[in-house]
Amino acid sequence: MEDVSKLSKITDALLKKTYSEPDIEKILGGNILRVMEQVENLKSAR
Repeated sequence: MEDVSKLSKITDALLKKTYSEPDIEKILGGNILRVMEQVENLKSAR
């Protein structure tokens, strides 16, 4: 991918392959954000 402007093409291709919107969000970075939030919460709890 040359730049972020191509991201919509990836999203369109995933939708055509019948990925759900929540799955696409995970593929496009949702998982890393979730993990980072959990780590921060754990750090704050200590």
